[in-house]
Amino acid sequence: MINEGWFTSKLQEWETPQDLFNALDSIFQFTLDPCASPINAKCEKYFTKEQDGLKQKWFGRVFVNPPFRDVGKWFEKTIKELRKKNCELVITLTPSRSTEAKYYQEYVLGFAHEIWLLTPRLHYTNPFDESKHRKKHSCVFGSMICLFKQEDRSLEYPIVKGVDWRELVKDHSNQKLTDFLGVESET
Repeated sequence: MINEGWFTSKLQEWETPQDLFNALDSIFQFTLDPCASPINAKCEKYFTKEQDGLKQKWFGRVFVNPPFRDVGKWFEKTIKELRKKNCELVITLTPSRSTEAKYYQEYVLGFAHEIWLLTPRLHYTNPFDESKHRKKHSCVFGSMICLFKQEDRSLEYPIVKGVDWRELVKDHSNQKLTDFLGVESET
């Protein structure tokens, strides 16, 4: 059940902050953005709302910033695609407000290798704002990045840590995939 009080906007296509995505992309080298539009896609290959990334086969290294009203469906899809070995890893950017939700208990705690609780709160932009300097909108809730890999995790629960995303941008922008999660880089 979705609590409408969680949302301050009807817009569900908020754009991931570009500097945060760039840092994550330099680490994980994403190949697919399965929930995007041509105006806010972060990867060369992406699925639009009309194509419905929940119905598509995923591949490679996947970055997911889903519509916040459907987060549970995207976590479920993440696990299905990894179990089918269609993709090698999935990194999600979602609200961190729903730790009591069934999807969080089942999919995030059940399968994520790491959970990064981001501080401070992120500022998203409206991708449909056509002004030269698009206004950034602060979230009314915290955000988290969840790291999922194809193989089973070695620990019973995910590693949970607080991450200052500004430091992540500054410190890890030149780090490569081999430095994280023991995944081999193609470069």
